[in-house]
Amino acid sequence: MKAFFSLVLLFAVTACATKKDDLEVEKKAQETKVTDSKGLGTTIHATIANSTTLTDKQKQDLTDLFAANKAKAEELSAESYKYRSLLITELLSGEKINAKEIKIIKKEIKRIEAARLKNTFDTVGKVSQIVQHQSDKKTFREQMIIMERSIRN
Repeated sequence: MKAFFSLVLLFAVTACATKKDDLEVEKKAQETKVTDSKGLGTTIHATIANSTTLTDKQKQDLTDLFAANKAKAEELSAESYKYRSLLITELLSGEKINAKEIKIIKKEIKRIEAARLKNTFDTVGKVSQIVQHQSDKKTFREQMIIMERSIRN
């Protein structure tokens, strides 16, 4: 029974923290000046170059990673624009709309956009691996041990 209450308490604390975290992230997003890919690239490169905590190897690895990410993102964006243009053209052509073609076009747009997100999140994961410090690993392990103990007790 004690384990159940610990688990419920853990979920309640997590839910409250999540709402607060959501608001904090939203506030930070509203304060950022980046609104397009050029601004994002400029910010990324300036952040890497001005970092005092990254090693030269980490800076180079991150620069290479973001160059690869940008190339893939541009390739996917170009493909997405083609299908979105085709979708609009088909809808505005004045001809009878071919529902099967529209469905295929939408499916392709969804596939491409999913690939764009995957590219972004894969890059974020690789960034985390490049910059992860030993102290971060230790803190994470300690938090997991505490959580596991509280669930068991």
